[in-house]
Amino acid sequence: MRYWIIAALASVTLTLLAFGESIGYGFHSDDFFLIQQNLSIRAINLENLKTVFTTFDPELYIPLIFVSFMVDYAIGGLEPTMFHITNLLLHIGNTLLIIWCLNLFKVHRWIALFCGLLFAVHPLHTEAVVWLSGRKDLLSGFFALLTLALYLRNNTKLSLLAFLFGLLAKASIAPLPAVLVLHHVLIEKGSLNKAFIKRITPYILLSIVFLLIAALGKERVIDEGSLLGMGLMAGRSSVFYVQKFLAPVNLSIVYPYREVITLMNMAFLIPCLLVIGTLLASFKLRRTAPVLLFSTLSYLALLSLSFPNYQKAGLQFIAVDRYAYLPSLFLLLLLGSLISSLRKIHLPTAALLTIGGLILAPSIALARVQTRTWSSPIVLWEHALEVSPESVLVRLDLARIYREQGRYEEAFSVLQEGLSYGEHIQLTLAAGAIYARVGQIADAREQFEKAKGMDANNPEPYFYQASLEEQLGNAEVALGLYHRAVDLDDSYVLARARLANLLLEKGEIDKAKLYLEEALHWNQSSFESHLTMGKLLLKKGEDTEARIYLEKALALRPGNIEIRSLLP
Repeated sequence: MRYWIIAALASVTLTLLAFGESIGYGFHSDDFFLIQQNLSIRAINLENLKTVFTTFDPELYIPLIFVSFMVDYAIGGLEPTMFHITNLLLHIGNTLLIIWCLNLFKVHRWIALFCGLLFAVHPLHTEAVVWLSGRKDLLSGFFALLTLALYLRNNTKLSLLAFLFGLLAKASIAPLPAVLVLHHVLIEKGSLNKAFIKRITPYILLSIVFLLIAALGKERVIDEGSLLGMGLMAGRSSVFYVQKFLAPVNLSIVYPYREVITLMNMAFLIPCLLVIGTLLASFKLRRTAPVLLFSTLSYLALLSLSFPNYQKAGLQFIAVDRYAYLPSLFLLLLLGSLISSLRKIHLPTAALLTIGGLILAPSIALARVQTRTWSSPIVLWEHALEVSPESVLVRLDLARIYREQGRYEEAFSVLQEGLSYGEHIQLTLAAGAIYARVGQIADAREQFEKAKGMDANNPEPYFYQASLEEQLGNAEVALGLYHRAVDLDDSYVLARARLANLLLEKGEIDKAKLYLEEALHWNQSSFESHLTMGKLLLKKGEDTEARIYLEKALALRPGNIEIRSLLP
């Protein structure tokens, strides 16, 4: 009991030292549509529960995450404080579960405590802990660790229940049954007999079901990259996370890659050779040091579902910090085994404590520094630009923030500088948007036409051009462009809503309604879809139904005067 009291107090204290400042932070990036503009989290009722359990986010099936957001909202409304507190509590819980799991893996209890505390303060976990949307990895990680611990304690029923909850938080933990099999074969030296197969089969079936569900959401958002490209990037990202675990500096929200992925590139060949070499060495030492092969294979298994994400929306990414959150358990297991070997050479206790302090203290300091980069969106993206000046995504988000603040010259400069790393359709579109904002219409049109030539199957140039033409009063031109955007992407919610609004103005009410119904199918928290549907129903004289949609629009934009004037 004394051991766990010490573990709990230390976990709370060190977590607050490392990440506690984030309690006062606001929302970032994906938080906008997952929390701020998500009507389904604003009450715990059957309608909202049905919504979150039957829809994607739009690409992930994460109903339990939304349930947790419901609880936060019920306690503190849309103030971000309660959301941040919950993230910190989950991380503390995960720290204690890491310690428990390491104990169950037969790591010496005080070494397990040290490794758990390193997990608590490691800078690599900043994104998962500080970013509210990172809760997907916190909550799924919590139930994955609980699944593993309960399984090792032979409580299969509760372990299966925990696994189900974890999958409802995020399907990325679906490879966990592979870890259980590896533990049985490599650590317990068990055989794949009928009893074990009967025990492991329910875990495998749950994994298959949730992988199929996850595939439905990912189908329309993940680019079709090559298997070779995915394999090479998988090798690089696997080594990249280990590097950042050992030397957590220059951390960022994004690590882009803009060149062609090829085996002849040393940036991919060397990491892949390192992974293959480690696997071969681990296999050779499987009898004398089974924990090495078990940890290596388990680490790769838990990372595996992140590998297809290397290419998305025309961009390539090396890694994402939060993806290493759960797999780091097995890096800590290897560290614990290494420290155990140091104990065998009888290093003095004082020396071991000094080494521990020299590891934990800098980790806390680096975590505090990294936490501060999340203090505001502009600080986050300016820091990311310093780390990855070639990143299209970073430049787009930073330019958007500057544009919203009226800093048009700085926004344009950020985009122009990005062209030195190569042209990209998104940079061209963003430049066109700035031209449109400052009234340089001819230049805006030129940029949008140029973007269409760069990728004829991309709906965004048509949407951007349609928005411009609509603002200029060219409704018929805008109508055709919105149609084209929707034809290219059936799930383009905003294009559907804008299209419906123009159709409504033309008096084509029934046609407009069809577009709005489809838009709300894709996103039930779309402000423009609710507003336009409210206007449409008012035109039809269906005031009661119209009020429902207008009130939802008002909930999304409380200060909107137009909606208040429309409410019957």
